[in-house]
Amino acid sequence: RDDWTMQKLFLLAEGLMPIFPGTYLATLLSTYAIAGADVEEATLQRLVDLLLAQVSSTRMSSVCFAMRSFGALDYHPGERMLQAVQAKVAKHPGVLSDKEAVGLMYSFGKLEECPSKPVLRKMEQALRIHLPHIGPRGLVQVIWAYAKMGGWRPPPDVLQVITDRLLEEIGGLDRISLPMVLYSYARLGYEPGEELLLALHARACLVARDLCPQGVANILWGFQRLDYVPDSVLLSELSLAFTQGGWSDSDRTPLAAAQFIDAHAQMGTHPGADALRSLDAYVSRCIEEFDTSHLNSIFTAYQLLGHKPGAAVLGHMRRQAAANIKSGALEK
Repeated sequence: RDDWTMQKLFLLAEGLMPIFPGTYLATLLSTYAIAGADVEEATLQRLVDLLLAQVSSTRMSSVCFAMRSFGALDYHPGERMLQAVQAKVAKHPGVLSDKEAVGLMYSFGKLEECPSKPVLRKMEQALRIHLPHIGPRGLVQVIWAYAKMGGWRPPPDVLQVITDRLLEEIGGLDRISLPMVLYSYARLGYEPGEELLLALHARACLVARDLCPQGVANILWGFQRLDYVPDSVLLSELSLAFTQGGWSDSDRTPLAAAQFIDAHAQMGTHPGADALRSLDAYVSRCIEEFDTSHLNSIFTAYQLLGHKPGAAVLGHMRRQAAANIKSGALEK
């Protein structure tokens, strides 16, 4: 009944969208994101068009919430919207609030877009003020955004504050945010120090059984890239979570599989016989989903680990690699 009520409310709101001010449009977007609604692309594009005409007259907090919602919904609002939002941020006379700064950082990271230098400096001005008081969720979203934006690296002072604050808030990192932290430090190529690495390791031991396959892979990949080898207890817990967590094939991904086995191979650790058997079976069942880079990583990792998956699995991998190469040649 609640779902049906929400659907009716969404339909009513969508009918009124043309007369909504920008604040209401942003609220509708935020509600979609919070509810995890399955929104049609045409509806999202209508929201973009309507909001675009009102960006300059809509208060900054609503614009930031709208951008965060686009990111949460995995919907890119287009170059014109990005330019309009950046123009508004650049002209903003005051300091962005903590929610505005974090929301904008998150949205640019989720959309994998690099803001202009003046806009980034505006956000960093706010972060320097607010980071000492931001909770773990915001801290994680900021460092993750830097890792995903690619074109910009965090200033040393900002990165140090984030690192210090994460150590203070380590108990607030959960099965979602902990892998994001390790992924971010690894992608940025920044070694956060022994104290935080030990704390992250200890926290990983506590949340390991609740991790999804990609979370397991990100933790292993992060530790490997940071040249930190987890102990046997954590490695065992991560292997159990990866192979025996009740996950379906749709919950696993070729990227997670490749990262999982490659991290073990690069660290010189062994995932365990059960994990290897599970991985072999997954590769065979879902071989058509694997691209060449994933297959190369798994081939190399198997060789480094001295693992022989059997002729059937190797045959599947070789045929898929050849098919990928042929498909790439045809596309060119």
